[in-house]
Amino acid sequence: MTQQTPYRRLRALRDRFAPPPGLTWPEISGGKLVMTLRPGPRHQLTAMLVRRQLDTQLPEGLGVFEATDTDDEALGVLRVPDLQVCRDAAMETDDPLDPREIVQAEGRPAYDNRLHLPYGKPVTVATDLGTWKIETADLPRYGHPRRFVNVNSVTPGG
Repeated sequence: MTQQTPYRRLRALRDRFAPPPGLTWPEISGGKLVMTLRPGPRHQLTAMLVRRQLDTQLPEGLGVFEATDTDDEALGVLRVPDLQVCRDAAMETDDPLDPREIVQAEGRPAYDNRLHLPYGKPVTVATDLGTWKIETADLPRYGHPRRFVNVNSVTPGG
């Protein structure tokens, strides 16, 4: 059995799965299905405002896309990022995107592109395809941190 076999089983299980109310489609990481609460309205508003800013700065042929399955079978990882920038043509598929199709910020691997910066100051994202600026002063502030749901993991064949 190859390392990809458990991942393929998890992908097949995920494809037949219907998330319970209030939960998102699971991601796959560490040989497990990982589920979180759905993003709240404030989170969705923030994503939309960031997307609008990026849309005006991207060259023709690139777009900002929301909640798109992205997987790397060799790593056994499937993620659903809030936002990702990739070529429009990469979205012409029913399969998850290949992380190599996603614009990488500052040379970091696609699965390691989380920026943890304070609100209120402009954020600059440097990529091979350009440098984009995101104003954060008017983005919604969060009250209490979101809690993650600890669901029993599902492992293939287990």
